[in-house]
Amino acid sequence: MRGFIVFAALFAVLVGTARADQASDLRDKLMAAEEKASSMVMQISAPSLGMTGVGTIVRLPAMAMHMSMATGSTKIEIYMIGQTMYEQLGGSWIRIQMPDMKQLEAMGRTITDKMHVSLAPDVVDGGVTYGAITFESDTATIPGAPVVGPTTQTCTYDKSTFFIHTCTNGPISETMSHYNDSANVVTLPPDAASAPALAPPVLPSPAPSPAAT
Repeated sequence: MRGFIVFAALFAVLVGTARADQASDLRDKLMAAEEKASSMVMQISAPSLGMTGVGTIVRLPAMAMHMSMATGSTKIEIYMIGQTMYEQLGGSWIRIQMPDMKQLEAMGRTITDKMHVSLAPDVVDGGVTYGAITFESDTATIPGAPVVGPTTQTCTYDKSTFFIHTCTNGPISETMSHYNDSANVVTLPPDAASAPALAPPVLPSPAPSPAAT
């Protein structure tokens, strides 16, 4: 179940009325670009928490994901093949049949639509100038998660492709790269395929989203 929360937190991921409208339009462009990307690589870093991770996400022609994470001496391997998630924690694999991916994507979009968005100053990284946008929520927005109070996430993006480059939320930083790279392949380990099955999680139906601000 910890893997599901990580995945849900991973799928999902985006001064005046005029600037608010611009920010909302930009958010929609970023979401559209991410949804059209066939694949990408994501790195996660949170030094103060002792957490690192790297993952490959493939969306087309079929959904597949591999995420390898470590917190201190604890390591977690997560694979998502179609609607089936495989998680290895402590050497043992478990298998969970997930809800329809469209439901997960709808939940992710609902979460993003509920956030307040605003434009942020450009960021120079490695000699490249990226645009930036900030997402703010009043409370935790992942259904079933404890209420943790206001959160702020700032993401940078490629100005030509609108692909997300980095996202930072408190101590956690994510870096996305290698979009649409043919080398992005996810292969399930043979011993994971025979893992015992657990009951699937039940997701709430996405509530109607208020007008974005």
